[in-house]
Amino acid sequence: MIHRDIAVPVPRADEVLVRVRCAGINFMDVHTCEGKYANSQTYKVSLPCTLGMEGAGEIIALGADVKDLAVGDRVAWCIVWGSYAEQAAVPAWRCVKLPDALSFEMAAATLFHGLTAHYLAHDVGRLAPGRSCLIHAASGGIGQILVQLAKRAGARVFATTSSEEKAAVARARGADIAVLYDDGRFADTVRAATGGQGVDVVYDPIGRATLRDSFRAAKKRGLIV
Repeated sequence: MIHRDIAVPVPRADEVLVRVRCAGINFMDVHTCEGKYANSQTYKVSLPCTLGMEGAGEIIALGADVKDLAVGDRVAWCIVWGSYAEQAAVPAWRCVKLPDALSFEMAAATLFHGLTAHYLAHDVGRLAPGRSCLIHAASGGIGQILVQLAKRAGARVFATTSSEEKAAVARARGADIAVLYDDGRFADTVRAATGGQGVDVVYDPIGRATLRDSFRAAKKRGLIV
């Protein structure tokens, strides 16, 4: 990755030109730099490109067909390349208006993670009172938001992390029980706390080190994501 001066982008009819105030650093950016998406039909980009797939800033120009946004609006966006620049052209439909109380820093860091966590909690897991879930890597960006959304939905939340310090973070976000995932006992903890039944949903972004015990932690006909 190199620093280079490029022309200011010209927004298309359905785009806005944004002065970028903050850009998120996402694993998609890292994996693109590493070449891991070279053969991906979904995430492959033509090189050279301007990285940065999430950001926040203020609109400084509108495309001809943009009606619901205005110059000066504070917005955030994600899944649009180009945020690692001073100015970016962003499709208007990708922009989310920001309330005054929400900083550019917070918006850039949480929009994509928040959308992912919301989808996992409500569309996938259908968390609600009386349901339970186990969230691995609960102190990460998505994990912390998912813990909070799960608790807000009324679910009982179990969490795993890689250290006691991170477990404290998960508890602070609302996890009912937080343990280490690499001690080989998290499934036993979950089953003991649920009367041997297990949880309704297991969210497992780790995989290799945890998947076998994730199956043990899930109840019969439970869901593993």
